[in-house]
Amino acid sequence: MPLTAAEIRDVLDEIREDLVGAHLQKITQPRPDRVCLRLRRPGTTQHLLLVASPEFSRLHLIDAAPPSPSSAPEFCMALRKYLGGARLSAMEQSEGDRRVSLLFTRGPSGSDAVRLEAELFGRGANLVAVDDDGIVRAVLHPRPHGARPLVPGAPYPAPDTPRPATGDAQHDPYAAPPAARTAEDEGAPDPADDTDSDDARSREAFAESFPISARLAATSATAEAEHVLETERRTLAGRVKRARKKLASRSEKIERERRGLGSAAEYERLGQLLQSNLGPLGDPNRRGLEHVEVTDWYAEGTPTVRIPLRPKQTLIENMEAFFRRSRKADRAAERIAEHRAWIDRELAALDAVERALADATSPEDLDEPREALRRHTGSTRSARRADATAPGSGGGPRRFVSKDGVELLVGRNARDNDALTFRIARGNDLWFHVRDYPGSHVVARTEKGQPLPRETLLDAAVLAMHFSEARDHATATIQYTHRKHLRKPRGAAPGQVLIAAPKTVFLRPDPPRLERLLGASGPFSTETPRP
Repeated sequence: MPLTAAEIRDVLDEIREDLVGAHLQKITQPRPDRVCLRLRRPGTTQHLLLVASPEFSRLHLIDAAPPSPSSAPEFCMALRKYLGGARLSAMEQSEGDRRVSLLFTRGPSGSDAVRLEAELFGRGANLVAVDDDGIVRAVLHPRPHGARPLVPGAPYPAPDTPRPATGDAQHDPYAAPPAARTAEDEGAPDPADDTDSDDARSREAFAESFPISARLAATSATAEAEHVLETERRTLAGRVKRARKKLASRSEKIERERRGLGSAAEYERLGQLLQSNLGPLGDPNRRGLEHVEVTDWYAEGTPTVRIPLRPKQTLIENMEAFFRRSRKADRAAERIAEHRAWIDRELAALDAVERALADATSPEDLDEPREALRRHTGSTRSARRADATAPGSGGGPRRFVSKDGVELLVGRNARDNDALTFRIARGNDLWFHVRDYPGSHVVARTEKGQPLPRETLLDAAVLAMHFSEARDHATATIQYTHRKHLRKPRGAAPGQVLIAAPKTVFLRPDPPRLERLLGASGPFSTETPRP
C-alpha cells in the first residue's frame, strides 16, 4: 500500500538530518517506477529510494543500492543532467499531503536550484524535476493530457496543496549547516569517493540507525514480490485461457471437416458396388443418371442398394469418384488424427502450465511456465514474433556426416528447426525427431528413390536423441518420415509440425557412434555438395 502522509512525515523525520547537506553522487533507475539517489556526506553514504507506483509509492532509505540496468533510461539521464553534482539542500513535505520536495542546489549561493517533486499519491504517483523558474525538466510518467498535464518544457502545475518554498536555501529550516556546505562549495575533495567500503552500513547497523526505513524496505519488498507474483500469474492464466479457446476452435474446425468428408469405408463400398454391377447396368459410359439400384453381393441376402450419382458423369466416372473420395477421406482421417494428437499434447502442456502457476511461490517460479507457454500454441502473437525475429546462434543448422557419407543437418533452436524443415529440406529428405520430448529436427539428405542406409538411419536417430531433452534417458523412441509428409499447423509456435505416415526406431545411447559423429561436425553451407 502507498505510504500515508503521516508515514511520510515519520520517514522524513528519521532521515532528514543524515541527508540534508549531502552531495548527490549517483542516480540510478533500477526499475521503470523508481529511482535511487546515492547521497554522500563526509564519513557516510546513504541510498534514498523514491518509488512512484500506484500500489507501492513511497520513499525511504535502503541499506544498499539495487542492481540497475546496463543502459540508463531517459528519465534517469535527464535527472543526471539537471541534478548531477548538486547538493540536497532541503527536504520538505507539503502539510498534510503525500508530496515531498527535494531541493538540490549548486554553487556557493545555491542560486542554481532544481526541485525533485515526489508526488506519492498512489495511483497518480510521479516524480517530476522542476527548475527554479517553475518549468518541468523531466517527468517519470509523462501525462500530456488531463487536469494536470505533466510534460517537459511546460510549467509545473502544482497540486492544490501548500508547496514548499524554493527560495534561498539558507532561510530554509531544514537546510544544511553552513559549515557542511562550505566544504564542498570550496571544492574540497571527498576522501571516501569511489570506494566500496563505505557504500552502505551493515544490515544490522542500518536497522538500528533507520528502523522505519528498514521496516519499510523489508515489508515493501515482500509485498511487491507477492504483487508481482499475482499480477504475472493472472497474466499467464489469461494466456492459458486464450490458448485453450484457440485449441477448442481448432478442434471444432477439424470435427466439421471430418463430418464433411464422410466415411472412407462407405465410399469404398459404393465404388465396389458400382464396379461389381457395371455389367447388369448396361452401357458404363452412360450419363444423366441421378441414381441407380444395384445388388449388394457382399451383404447377407443380397439386398438392393440405391446409389446416388452425379448426372454429368458416366457410371465409370462415378465409380472412380467414389474410390477417389475414399482415398481422400482416408488421408484426411490420418491427418485429422495427427492434428487431434497434437491438440491433445498442447492441452496436456497447458495443464502442466496451470499446475506450475498454482504451485508458484515467487516470481522466479513463473519463469518455467512462462517459457513453456511461449513454446506452445498458447504463446502470444508477440512472443511468436519475437521467436521468428530473434537472432539465431549464428551458423544455421549444425552439419554432420554419417558413416556412409550422407549429410545430416541438425537445427539449433525452434526457429532454426522451422527453417531447416520447411526451407532447407527437400521433399524426399528424411526427417527425424525424438518422440514426446522437445528437441532438434534432424534431416538426412536423400535422393529420390534411394533408400537410406541403415548406418545413416542410426546416425541420424542418435543425433536426434542427443540434441533433445531425452539425451540422458536410458531409451528413446525416434520417429522419422520423408519431409513431404510434414505440415505446419497455421498459427503454431516455431518448431511444431504435424507428421503423417511416421515410422519409429527404438534407440539406446550409443557413445562410440555419437563420438564419431560429433568429431565429423562442421558449419552448414547452402553450397555444400549433396552426396
